[in-house]
Formats: sequence, structure tokens, C-alpha cells
Amino acid sequence: MADFISAPSLEEWKRLYASAIEFKRMAPWKWIADTEIFGVQNPLDGEIGYCCVLGNAEEFFGLAVYLGTKGLAGYLDLLSGKANSKIDVFEILVSKLCLVASFESKSMLTKEDLAVIKKLGLSFKGRYVWPQFRFYEPGYFPWYLNQEQVIFLTHCLNQAMEVALRVREDPDLIVPKSSDVYFVRALTGQGNDLVWSDTRQKPQELKEIVKVSYDLAARLKGIETSLSRTDMKWEIDTFFMPMPVKEKKGRPYYPLVFLCIDKTSDFIVGVHLAHRARYEMDFVDFFVDIIKEHKILPRRILAKKQELINFLEPLLERFSIEPEIVTKFTVLDKAQRAIFQEIAKGGIQS
Repeated sequence: MADFISAPSLEEWKRLYASAIEFKRMAPWKWIADTEIFGVQNPLDGEIGYCCVLGNAEEFFGLAVYLGTKGLAGYLDLLSGKANSKIDVFEILVSKLCLVASFESKSMLTKEDLAVIKKLGLSFKGRYVWPQFRFYEPGYFPWYLNQEQVIFLTHCLNQAMEVALRVREDPDLIVPKSSDVYFVRALTGQGNDLVWSDTRQKPQELKEIVKVSYDLAARLKGIETSLSRTDMKWEIDTFFMPMPVKEKKGRPYYPLVFLCIDKTSDFIVGVHLAHRARYEMDFVDFFVDIIKEHKILPRRILAKKQELINFLEPLLERFSIEPEIVTKFTVLDKAQRAIFQEIAKGGIQS
């Protein structure tokens, strides 16, 4: 079996599979579209999981539960049409924060999946009937569920069936009353008296981007006087490499690429691969390293992500480098497409 932070018991797996089998039998995707979102409150921590029934397009069947406001925001980005290319779609998909119960062909299951099914004494025949459960987390390969996730996904499947039956009778039940208020199945009461009830709730506000603190003087010690100021405009960005890396232990992850290109000359100023778990300070160190290496300062930094500007704010202020947020790059987008094309052809090895 795979290693879990807290492994589900066989009884917890049994309840999850029973709920998934009943959900598949009900087939609520026949009357609910994946754009119809409703919430389920997690009994363990109170967080709302935003549920989407999958299968209306008859391509992928199951239930996706987007975790909290951050998970919901990622899903809404996908629906909004912000993804204008395959690269954009990949970036959004690899940034998902959700639990997924899906129904697959047996060939899609791993030995870990099959081991649980065997222990439960279950058997399935045919395509799109084998239950599979995964946790999606930004920057990481889809992974197995821990105990808390198994328990919550079981609740979500059960509540999704309850909601689906009611939607069949009342199609307006989960229709938002306004753009940011969702139908949520919430818990009331205490202890053994917990009961589910209907509520209408706004998602919690996303927390502001955290700024990282670091000793800039120590990082620049001995080089400040040797730096030359230029009129360069550097495009700088981070994106996930579409090639998961598996270390000896732990969960496979998608390396995060740091790329910096001079807008005028198309010159690649720097490129670096990092792990998503420690990218904030890696990004700052990457930027400091390229300044040290080239001994030059750009006049302006162009970025799509505000958080990158926030990370570099002390350095930008120290050297009077102008930050600018843009919606697209002149050069860097082309470089990213070229990297993805090389990977697709097998031209870049990890």
C-alpha cells in the first residue's frame, strides 16, 4: 500500500466505495451540469468543499470537490475562458486544489487502488465503472487520499446525492441568488446531534499574498558597487514544467520553472528549476544570482503575477527598478511554448 500521513481504515474505505457505487448508480450527471456548483461543509474543520458533478459531456464521470475559496477560484478560472492555449489549460489544471471521485477503466487504476478494492471484496466489469479517488494539489501529481480526505469525500458524495435528487424535482435549488452566493449543505448542532441543513453562503475572502522577508544586504554583499544600470526590460515568470519528477521517497511533483528574458534582445537572462514547496525564497535567490552573474540591473521588470513583484519588492526598491504587471509577454510566452513543444517531442530530459 502507498504511504499515507494518516491511513484510512478498511471501514472508512468501505463507506467511501459504497457511496461512490451508489453515486454511479444514480448517475446525477444526466440532469446536472458541471457548471452547477454547490457546497458541502467539512465536519472536521468547517471548510467548504465546492462540488461539481462531472459527466454531463459524457467524457469523464464523477464528482470534483474544490477545497475552500482557493480551490473554487481555480475552478472558476477554468470556466471563465482565461485559458487561451493548451499551456494555460495545463497551468490551471496543475494548480487545482480538489478531491476527485471518478469512474475509470481498470487499466487506469494503480496497484494501490486495486489492493483496496481486493481487500473490500469488490469487483467491477466494464469501462468507466472502477472507482478511483485522488487529491489534486498545486504543483503535485494527483495522489492518494489520507484518512481525513476519505471521510470528507464520503460526506460530499452522500450530500451530492441528496442535492441531486432534490435538483431533479426543483432545478432552481442550487442556482446562485447572486454571482458570489452559493447553495451550501452546512452542519448545525453539536456532538452526536449534528444535522445537515441548507444555507446560502459567500466564499471566504482569499488571503492576501504573503511577502517573504530576507536579508537583502547579505545577499548583495560585495557586488552593489559593481552593478551597471541598463535600459533593459526583463520579462520574468514562473510556470510548471509538464513533466512530473519522482524523487526516491514522496509524491511526484511538477518542477517550477523560473525564466527571465530581456524583452529587447530576446536574450535568456536566466532559467532555473525549483520545487513548489520552497519556491518563494528560491525565486528571490534566482533573481539575485542572475544580477550577480551578469553584473547588470534592468530598468524595468515585467510580470504577470503580482506575487512575483511582491517577492522582489525590497530589491526593486533598493535599485529603483520599475515593476509592471502585464497580461501577456512579448518574448517569454514564445519561449515557454518552445519549451513545451520540446518536451512533447521528447527533446528535454529531466
